[in-house]
Amino acid sequence: MGKQIPFTYSDHTVLLDIPNTTCINEHAYRLIDQWRLPIFVFPKLQEALRLFFNEQTQIIADETTQLAVQPFIEGQFEIQTLLDQWFNLVQECKAYIHNFERPSDEHIFSNAFQNVLHTGNNYELLLHLEYIYQSEIADMLKQRDKQIQEFDTKHHREMQEVVSEPTDKYPDVYVRNLAQKHMEDKQSVEGKWNSTITAVKDRQKQQFKDRVMQLHEESLVSNSLQSSNGSNKIYTRLNAIPSSPLSVVIAVPDTTLHERRLETSYTVQLGAQLKSMYNLRLIRCDMLDYCRLKTEKKDNKILFEPQRLQTLMSLYSSSLCGLVLLVPKRIRLTTSDIKEEFASVCERSTDFHFPSFEQQLSSIEECLQKANQVRLTASPSLDSNSITSKQSDTSIEVSDNESYLHSSIEHKKKYL
Repeated sequence: MGKQIPFTYSDHTVLLDIPNTTCINEHAYRLIDQWRLPIFVFPKLQEALRLFFNEQTQIIADETTQLAVQPFIEGQFEIQTLLDQWFNLVQECKAYIHNFERPSDEHIFSNAFQNVLHTGNNYELLLHLEYIYQSEIADMLKQRDKQIQEFDTKHHREMQEVVSEPTDKYPDVYVRNLAQKHMEDKQSVEGKWNSTITAVKDRQKQQFKDRVMQLHEESLVSNSLQSSNGSNKIYTRLNAIPSSPLSVVIAVPDTTLHERRLETSYTVQLGAQLKSMYNLRLIRCDMLDYCRLKTEKKDNKILFEPQRLQTLMSLYSSSLCGLVLLVPKRIRLTTSDIKEEFASVCERSTDFHFPSFEQQLSSIEECLQKANQVRLTASPSLDSNSITSKQSDTSIEVSDNESYLHSSIEHKKKYL
């Protein structure tokens, strides 16, 4: 508890709070103004205040200490009890410090990404990296599809030759074995390519994060050097971005390359007394267009849509946006399904900020399985066919016709 103690300087006296919570210089200026003293007494008054506060603070500390130990001196409390209490407090403090959660790698990367994105023209470098990585994945997908198509053509030709021959030359067992061999060969090629593409995406994701952290460190160093003298050369060197034959341009794509959209905007007011105004926009288009990374190379320039930069700016902010795709109940991919198209879009580029589509789909399935088990345990009378998967199918049924998936392809976030 603090107290007020009189402070005397020259012929003037004032009550000051001990311990002091105000700057000594502020005290000195106030007293000079209050007592109408000449300004040249400021250094002496400042020193007198400093000595006064130090002395009185020490006196109050001694009095507080004396009051704390007096009961033990008089035998009112046992010292061992106090030692045990402090020992327990120290152990709890150590346990708390040991279990204290440090910032996760994702949290550190999100802060670094925001800093880099809002510093200079670093966004051009990040978009250029995304374009390079996307082109690499696109080339690999073309090679994979070409090789699989060649396998399909070869297998189809071999199967036609066998089927066209008499049955006594190629029995049914031979045909089944040949079909099984074709299927195994195709699965082997697909597995090899998928493993290679996954490894490349992991490498790209790690390189992207390393580049962001490098730019973040350079930004911190350059900011500190910029505030000091004689550092203009170093500051210029750290901020120089390697030149590239391609430049990034934020522009509206050519309408001949993209489907023309139909849209309209209007304003509504909601509320009885205090009305709130909302601007709404209705758009008719292919919903997967919002998930695709649309780029166009033209005259040594890489054209990105403006919404791409807007999404990057708001990626780790509180103004997130999402997309809801209406899909069939089952989560497993089926032929000619929008989920299959969505998975194909996800496959075309590396996700630098969220888990991959397959990882998120697997996580959703695990959550649904746990939820179904909880429902069965809580309400055994419920119809198990409506909440569990059939034994003949590994897919899982959801109660509504909507499935949600948080990922990031073109917008770095979306919901399925």
